[in-house]
Amino acid sequence: MKKIFWIFTFFCLACPAHAQLIQGLSYETIKEQVNDAEGVYYYPILAKRFMQNDISLKSIDYLMLYYGFVYQEAYNPYKVMALEDSLAKLTSEKKGAEAIVLANKIQEKNPVSLTSYVEKAYSLHGTKQESIAIVELNKYRALMSTLMGSGTGDSYENPIVVISPKDAELVVLAHKLTVLSKSMNGNGGRFYDVYLVRNDKGKQYPIYFDITLPYTIGMKKLSER
Repeated sequence: MKKIFWIFTFFCLACPAHAQLIQGLSYETIKEQVNDAEGVYYYPILAKRFMQNDISLKSIDYLMLYYGFVYQEAYNPYKVMALEDSLAKLTSEKKGAEAIVLANKIQEKNPVSLTSYVEKAYSLHGTKQESIAIVELNKYRALMSTLMGSGTGDSYENPIVVISPKDAELVVLAHKLTVLSKSMNGNGGRFYDVYLVRNDKGKQYPIYFDITLPYTIGMKKLSER
């Protein structure tokens, strides 16, 4: 619980409304852009800039970075989720040094793992490395703002689009919501995790997360390996 409050000290999430297209871009357009070696959004270069804390990155860069990872060979969300769960356990046990090592390992596999950045930031904070913790937390902020910009999450027509079910869990956690139930549903040829939650004022409502990308591309990757 202490970790949740610490996260909120630094970051308050916002949920701007957008159409189901990712800020007006199709998945195919994102795929083409991040795989174009001559383009400005070529994924290896974009990921390197992000990892090196390039403060000149813009919203469109983060969008390409987060959703474009789906079209990289390393994308394998369900495999990484096991490591992310282990990382959360290490931070909960206050094993900061071990957590930082594991977070670095996860980021080598997945440069847009929100869990790795927030858990690493918390572990750095716990080991009195505040300046580095802020850098990691800022990466988390940028990625979380990107996925929150995909939709309001109030319906199948306007879901929050995630590239890992773990990211949906982080959204719920960041808003300090109590999960009453969770179901996976299909609708209109897409797949959704639907959380029924209760906020701190007692209000209950559903949150819709579009998990089509991990459920299709991610599951295919998992089965191939």
